[in-house]
Amino acid sequence: FPSHDSAWYIGAGMLLTTLSFSFFLAITEFCVIAFKSKPFLPHFEFSSVALRSKSVTEMVRFSAAIATTTVIWLFVTQIDKVIISAKIPIDQYGYFSTTVLVANFILLLSSTCSSVLMPRFCALHAQGNYLAVRALYLQSTSFIAAGSLFILTVSTYLPFELLYIWSSDVEFSNYGADLLFYYAMGN
Repeated sequence: FPSHDSAWYIGAGMLLTTLSFSFFLAITEFCVIAFKSKPFLPHFEFSSVALRSKSVTEMVRFSAAIATTTVIWLFVTQIDKVIISAKIPIDQYGYFSTTVLVANFILLLSSTCSSVLMPRFCALHAQGNYLAVRALYLQSTSFIAAGSLFILTVSTYLPFELLYIWSSDVEFSNYGADLLFYYAMGN
């Protein structure tokens, strides 16, 4: 655990206060949203729903698999930042995290496109129009691949220029140019 004079030290009292406040805020937000949305929801009686143990078991298995995958993905994507934050000074960590943010534009492009296209995929699938699903999948994959390739090419071959155009800071651009190359290739 870091020493008390470390810039990253958070006292136990401060951590407990922060977590308590976050918990209180989450509960309050849930209650307000539930209260405000109740008039817009149809009347629902729990006794009218027949729960079958098989369907509940399948749902719990699926939810557990999604939760496990999410935790593993968070660990894999964030562990480098945790390790590096302990090894470099805070001013260099600022440069590092900003460079990583620029490199993550590739992931941002693909996740944004997926979020936009998912309702259309679901609608086409529900209509049984599998040829349209396939055509949309191929078009969106081509678009995402072309966009990602463009961002990757610029990030790989012109990292200093990209960072300088984005920040107008020569020191930051010099520091982040090599780092951006490797993170862009990794993404």
